[in-house]
Amino acid sequence: MVATILAVSAIPALRPHAAEIGAERPLSLQSGMPPDGAWPVVEKELRHVPHILNNLVSDSLEDALYRIIERGEARTRVEAFARLLRTDVDWGYFDLDGDGVDEMLVWPGIPGSCGTAGCPSFILRRDLSGWHIVDGLYLEEPKQNLCYTRAGPDGYPMIRSQRIAIWSNGNGSSSICYRACEGWGDPDSISEEELANATPAELGVRKILQERPWCDDK
Repeated sequence: MVATILAVSAIPALRPHAAEIGAERPLSLQSGMPPDGAWPVVEKELRHVPHILNNLVSDSLEDALYRIIERGEARTRVEAFARLLRTDVDWGYFDLDGDGVDEMLVWPGIPGSCGTAGCPSFILRRDLSGWHIVDGLYLEEPKQNLCYTRAGPDGYPMIRSQRIAIWSNGNGSSSICYRACEGWGDPDSISEEELANATPAELGVRKILQERPWCDDK
């Protein structure tokens, strides 16, 4: 998301054409290898060189393991991999599409792959054949940094970080960056590209979240 910075004052104060956002709560994540066969799906995705997510390039898993060994924090790839899973991967279950079946969020904080926008993170859904990546976004360090509501903008669940919100719309998912989209130097900025691609409803959600207390804190 790199483009000319536009002040939020240039964006019409639109509201979503859907229900208001319901009560939020912090989304709890756990450290370590994601269970139930989800990790191999994420690991395979991380092995892509280069790996592209939201038009940004992250380092491969192998590069990250090599750097851990190079720094003397592990002697072998196996040791480096175990250390990474203990300290740099977080995951949690949540229902994103409102069907009563949990999806999984996986945040692999691979050393060197994170930037000012955060780290590449994955939303996985499970069917009879196993887990599949269905969406992705960049997230800052996620512990204590994610809110969840079962009643998002379109009446389906929503999760959000301090910068980005993603929610189900019944046929897929929608997302919008609502704060510091061009860096924390200008918290209200948004790129021309995102502004052009966002729907009026998504821009309305952006406005609501900019004004909303964090996880309903008063």
